[in-house]
Amino acid sequence: MRFAARTGWDIIKIQRNNLHEAGWSTSGTRHVADLVQRVAEAKKQGYRAVVAAGQSYGGIVSLEAGALTTDLHAVLAFAPGHGSDAREVSSSRRFDMLAGMLMDVVGKQKGGRVVVMIAEGDDLHPFDIRGGRLRETLSRLNLPFVQFDETMPIKGHGAVSTSQFITWYARCLGDFIDPAKTPPVGETACKAPQPAPTFILPGNLAVKPPTPDMPLALARISGEWSGRWPDNAPAGEAGREVCLVIEQMSAKEATFIFASGAGPRRDKSMFATRRTATASDDGGFFAGGEKNTEVRIAPAKSGEAIEFSVVSVNRQNRFAATLTRGCPK
Repeated sequence: MRFAARTGWDIIKIQRNNLHEAGWSTSGTRHVADLVQRVAEAKKQGYRAVVAAGQSYGGIVSLEAGALTTDLHAVLAFAPGHGSDAREVSSSRRFDMLAGMLMDVVGKQKGGRVVVMIAEGDDLHPFDIRGGRLRETLSRLNLPFVQFDETMPIKGHGAVSTSQFITWYARCLGDFIDPAKTPPVGETACKAPQPAPTFILPGNLAVKPPTPDMPLALARISGEWSGRWPDNAPAGEAGREVCLVIEQMSAKEATFIFASGAGPRRDKSMFATRRTATASDDGGFFAGGEKNTEVRIAPAKSGEAIEFSVVSVNRQNRFAATLTRGCPK
């Protein structure tokens, strides 16, 4: 949505309170009727292209609206679902019906362009492989469409909210919904880099030689290092890829980039942050307080490796990794 706003679209967020809803047939249909009305009002106000977009419940509301009105320029539906009980202890197994409900509404789209994302590893849709059925359904519409499915290198229910989704696909989707452009009928492929990168690092990354006043033991840790957080790291971090790039070093401080990968399940948002650490009395560098963490970097006791540790500000979590030379691309 921020990418769309930067490229000239007006963004209107429609609020909903999921704590005061009573299932799809009661509450979901009301949201659909409301969205259809809002789309009609936007057209009356002079908007020539109106897009409905949403994730999860918002995605299916957008698709259901697209099945009722021809006023939509495009529908963007990410991890759409009519409401799943897959995370609950329930005998109703509503999630068994969701794939059929999705194909039914996708096959009724009346707008101009359609985007649907159904990633692998979505715990609200635990047993379905839906990509083949979805492509067949979209192809029968005789409309331009983009499909993201189980073959996408980003996994999980929240795949669209990851930084790698934005980095790899936002420009393609922006071109696809651009009213000034006419995509061909049928599928438009938005492709990730091949192979998919392990990390997303800043484009201005540059490693400079340590200053001459650096002790040799510290000077040798300049450059790129990588590894994984150990199994005893907090939930969601265990086994996650780590890249550390020490760009500049002096006897007083070091500038470094700390990056994380998508994790063993490929469902985490990659990130990279540039920080400055000061030299510590115990022969390493320390950065404290920023972004709720304290970071310590020091040469390992033996071998071509360094110790990298993170401690939360509240001191409840501390985890460390031994990193070896080089970061995978």
